Amino acid sequence: MANRILIFALFLFLVACSGGKKIGSKDSVAKKPSAELFQRTFFEAQKQKAIGNADKAYALFQDAIQIDPNNDAVYYELALHEFETKNIASAKSNIESAIDIDKKNHWYYLLLANIEIESGDLDAAAKAFKKTAE
Repeated sequence: MANRILIFALFLFLVACSGGKKIGSKDSVAKKPSAELFQRTFFEAQKQKAIGNADKAYALFQDAIQIDPNNDAVYYELALHEFETKNIASAKSNIESAIDIDKKNHWYYLLLANIEIESGDLDAAAKAFKKTAE
């Protein structure tokens, strides 16, 4: 009887430890490296930006968006760099991509408003500023 209880307890322990994740599943193998690569690339871009290497940071942000094209923060960083370098059309395109992904981020609308001011569209700038207050 004691052997049966021990075997049953061992079985429960093994089942509990196995978890629900399949070892070697395509999802776990495919997603983990790209997520890690994205994080390394994004944080290296932030580091380069912080130490004043704007062009290197911009190139790394471009690499990051290739890895994860649904990351609004990268679109924001690209738009910010382009706005600072007076590439207004590209800045507007990227900030609109960021807003499409996250419609509640007030910082995105603030940058859009500044882009609209720079391009001379004060009505669109007013609409973007209004969105920051919502």
